[in-house]
Amino acid sequence: AFFKWWYYSWGSPRPSLRMRLLYFYKYASVKEIILSGEVLINILFGLKYHERLKGRIKIACSLIISYVHFVMIIAVIAVLLVLGLCSFGLLWPKEMKENLFFGPISTNNGSNEEDEEGKLAWRRLKTEVSDIKNQNADLKNQISELMIQNMEVLKLIKSEGFWS
Repeated sequence: AFFKWWYYSWGSPRPSLRMRLLYFYKYASVKEIILSGEVLINILFGLKYHERLKGRIKIACSLIISYVHFVMIIAVIAVLLVLGLCSFGLLWPKEMKENLFFGPISTNNGSNEEDEEGKLAWRRLKTEVSDIKNQNADLKNQISELMIQNMEVLKLIKSEGFWS
């Protein structure tokens, strides 16, 4: 219902403020949420994505709302950071972990498929390592045989007098 109202021009009923804010926080980027702009203002005032706010009083109110929203979001982030530090990161949202640790964070939710895939990959890795060890041992044996042959050839050369 929200996206039909937000994007399409025909007369869909305007969703409640609660629903509009829920969709904003769920689908907006972190940058749009922290540095709120036209999207948040349109959501708050019930305007569609392509409409602009008119009137000096409304624009002044939107500016004040943006600043208050920014301060509130920074306070929430600070509280989440402290809670996460106290809980060794357990209370951090996934997005916060990804931003703090510079990459995707995967958590195992007990999925049997993932466990089986991991076990299968581990078995493949172990067999590959053992194959490499066997190849390494074979190469060492070949090198030692070649060294023995080279020593015999050197003895023959010395005994024939080709080498002084």
